Amino acid sequence: MLPSVSFNGQLDSSDQLFSQAPPHVAKGDAEVKVETDFLKPRFTAFITNESELSTLTGIESFKILTTITEIMTTLFGNRLDNHNIQMNIHDRIVMTYFKLKQNLSYSCMAVLCHCYPANQCRKVFYEMIQMLSACLKVVIHLSSRETISRNLPKCFEGFEDTRVVVDCT
Repeated sequence: MLPSVSFNGQLDSSDQLFSQAPPHVAKGDAEVKVETDFLKPRFTAFITNESELSTLTGIESFKILTTITEIMTTLFGNRLDNHNIQMNIHDRIVMTYFKLKQNLSYSCMAVLCHCYPANQCRKVFYEMIQMLSACLKVVIHLSSRETISRNLPKCFEGFEDTRVVVDCT
């Protein structure tokens, strides 16, 4: 029998909560049913292995992703805790690399990441690009123009001014 609630919000004294608890429930424990239909799983939960991570983002391993996340957290700390942003830093990094690798529209990214309207997705992307640039520029080594010119393959004849070729495939 469920306790009845009087108009003032108090339990009627005639009913006792948990007086007839089922045998598998200890006195004082309660069973609660929680509706989770409104909860959306993080889109990164669908990336289950390093091959999928690499295909979607170009990041070769979860270890590299974790390292990038740790560096970002160390450098930017509180700036990453924006209450207007619905994704954690890990998911924002994945979303940014996903956009870089796949070049999907912001509208499509908003649907796939199911977190933002397209304009907010765009803002997060540009903010993350700036932060990632600050974090990762120290790990990217560019050889001098002279070194590159000396080692330029024949297929690059006519492109002597080219310093970097980015392959995002």
